[in-house]
Amino acid sequence: VRPGEGTEDTRRVATRGEVGEDNWNLVSYLAGYQARLVVTGRREEEDTVEVVHEALIREWRTLGGWIDANREFRTWQERLKVTLREWKKNNNDLGGLLRGVRLSVAEDWLRKRGGEMTEEERNFIQVSFKERDRDKKERERRRQLTIIGLSGFSFIALSLAGIAGWQWQNSIKSEIQALSASSKALFTSNRYSFDPLIAALRAGKKLKNSIWLINDDKLKVEVMEALNATYWVRESNRLENHKDAVEQVRYSPDGKTIATASFDKTAKLWSTDGKELVTLAGHKRDVVDVSFSPDGQTIATASRDKTVRLWNKQGELLKTFNAHEKVVWSVSFSPDGQTIATASADQIAKLWTLDGVLLKDLKGHRGAIYSISFSPDGETIATASQDKTVKLWDAQGNLLDTFTRHTDQVISVSFSPDGQTIASGGKDKTLILWNRKTQKPVFPPVNDKDSVAITYLSFSPDGQTIATAYQNGKVQLRRSRDGLLLTTLEGHRDGVNSVNFSPDGKTLVSAGNDKKVKIWRSNDLLTHFVGHKNVVSDIDISPKNNILVTASQDKTVKLWNLQGQELQTLQGHDGEVWSVSISSDSKKIASSGYGKTIKLWNLQGQELKNLTGHNDSVANLAFSPDGEIIASSSRDHTVKLWNLQGQELQTLTGHKDAVMDVSFSPDGHKIASVDQDGYLKLWNSDGNPLDSWEAHNPFSAYSIRFISNSQVITAGEDKTVKLWNLDGSLLSSPLDFKGHTAGIWGMDFNPDREIIATGSDDSTIRVWKLNGTLITALIGHNQPVNSVRFSPDGKMLATASSDQTALLWNVENLTLDGLMKRGCSWLSDYLKNNPNAPKDVCNDIKK
Repeated sequence: VRPGEGTEDTRRVATRGEVGEDNWNLVSYLAGYQARLVVTGRREEEDTVEVVHEALIREWRTLGGWIDANREFRTWQERLKVTLREWKKNNNDLGGLLRGVRLSVAEDWLRKRGGEMTEEERNFIQVSFKERDRDKKERERRRQLTIIGLSGFSFIALSLAGIAGWQWQNSIKSEIQALSASSKALFTSNRYSFDPLIAALRAGKKLKNSIWLINDDKLKVEVMEALNATYWVRESNRLENHKDAVEQVRYSPDGKTIATASFDKTAKLWSTDGKELVTLAGHKRDVVDVSFSPDGQTIATASRDKTVRLWNKQGELLKTFNAHEKVVWSVSFSPDGQTIATASADQIAKLWTLDGVLLKDLKGHRGAIYSISFSPDGETIATASQDKTVKLWDAQGNLLDTFTRHTDQVISVSFSPDGQTIASGGKDKTLILWNRKTQKPVFPPVNDKDSVAITYLSFSPDGQTIATAYQNGKVQLRRSRDGLLLTTLEGHRDGVNSVNFSPDGKTLVSAGNDKKVKIWRSNDLLTHFVGHKNVVSDIDISPKNNILVTASQDKTVKLWNLQGQELQTLQGHDGEVWSVSISSDSKKIASSGYGKTIKLWNLQGQELKNLTGHNDSVANLAFSPDGEIIASSSRDHTVKLWNLQGQELQTLTGHKDAVMDVSFSPDGHKIASVDQDGYLKLWNSDGNPLDSWEAHNPFSAYSIRFISNSQVITAGEDKTVKLWNLDGSLLSSPLDFKGHTAGIWGMDFNPDREIIATGSDDSTIRVWKLNGTLITALIGHNQPVNSVRFSPDGKMLATASSDQTALLWNVENLTLDGLMKRGCSWLSDYLKNNPNAPKDVCNDIKK
């Protein structure tokens, strides 16, 4: 199958060499009369195979799941095939080999999935390596010849040395640029993995070690943009010593140990920083589940060999239960630690004493039982089965209830920490959270159109989040009260079999068919605000630095704490909300939008006043520095001033187009506004006009702020930021603030007014020095950035986007050294304990 890039996937002819001799028997079976899913043929003396029809790609969901799980690699591999054909067509010309970023990406794929490439593809990459090494040796040879020449010809030698130095400098610069580009490509593919961060750190290290390039501001910006990965990385470690698929991973109750179960017939215990502690060996077939006793001293394992085994933490076997007649899929301890529950493919669940005495058979399912779980109080047991049902039993093994809404096999079941909600999921791709008392879904079952089978699910310790693992290598985090998707974590190269939270809820572990366990954790450098159902238009932070407020085109205003928790939703607007502002005393909120009404609220969510008087939508709002006056800019071409009692004080006229933004000077004595025609107007606080000039005409001006009582800065549709004296003279150069590729909507200063942040239709935030020099770009929103706002202490930057999210970025130490220290600190456990880690990447960088 040829993966589509923005288009549908299509079939293509593959040769026997591409498929591999080991897989050709499977091809023959799929082509036979029993399946007839592929057709075979012969071309240029070689056997070939292709999918029988394009419709099969669209409709065969299992195939679709395989394609989606491997899309990134297969898309790259198709590009490699094209490059390889061109190279062969041009008689193996050296110019057709892989170089730079393309070779770095190929090197990464060769290391990770070389076994899935053809011999010809691997050889092509190896030839590219050799040519790269030859080029390096030739450059080094030339450099040495230049140095030798210094002994006899001083003038010529110095010239040659300069040339050699310049060549060497360019060589290092090219390497830094290639690493930065590779990091950005990896980030685009998977921002939550630490692979983009490692590439960025390599680039940063080379830059810091180059005395020639460390002061190259443009190159530094490239590297810092790559180090944007420090904000998004969630993967913090990998456990990689299993020899086959990892089926289960769990934390011990004290959170200090991780247990894994694998198809390599072993279970392993690890420290949370990634050190392998002990291997539990003895099962004769795949180990498919592992569980800790409540006191953490005993580990139970379940296996395809039909047994359950108990071990101590030192890896010593304590007991073997010949538990079932078929595979034992699940094992669990009761909360009091006195009972063990097992579930099997023999359609029976069983309850046991710790000595292996059978207490009760739980019979009633008509298919294999894949999962068994105790409620937190130990009074109820839940089972999930191949028969499409979830059943509840009491602690004595008596059947209580049967839930029947699933349409295919139910693979996993779990209780919420309070025991009032039961989560289930399986091959019907549907996540259902059940109210235990009513036996009805808490919210409509979740079945994403692009999803595949759910293999596992678990609740966070606070019960606020549900994690689901999927066969396509993804893990999703959803809000448990309404199913809202919070995050999708990608990184496994194959299906994910298990996902569980640490006892403190700060870390998540996932186990996959790629033989890896990944450790994920929250990143306090970036906070996500998810909950709006449409464009987030505006954002503000309270002067007391404890509340964030957002306005959205979903007609609501939301209040949040700075940890991303939604506190309040303000409803009352009958149209899109475009602007929101908090008063200087942090006691009032003003909001406006598509309607003609401005609403005034307190922070408890109570509506205080409606301010009416505009004849068209209100685009923006601003409180005066003393918090006593509200200025509103409108599409009716006016600016209005209001007091907090809702009385209109002044109407400022003179604009000939929609007024897009309005701002007070720091002393409150002046007001500035900009309009869609690109004009700027100044007024005194009494509403008398002071001056007017073309700021961005013929383009729209979208944003204006006072830098001081005598200077303003504007931004607009023309992609520029301009600094002005109040007499209309331009202070900034046309070359300043260059970088955005689309109109600029949002703009703000940090409190000391030395740094400016801008948000643009190009989906990026850019951070600048006041002189117009770019510091870095903050990348991550995937739609236009509509508003930016610094926190009162200047340590955080809040951004609002059309992608329906807001973000809070930690910008306290936005330097090359600061970002590299953050990155190396994040990776410390991985670099220290994983034998496959690039040990040198953080050498000489202080954590």
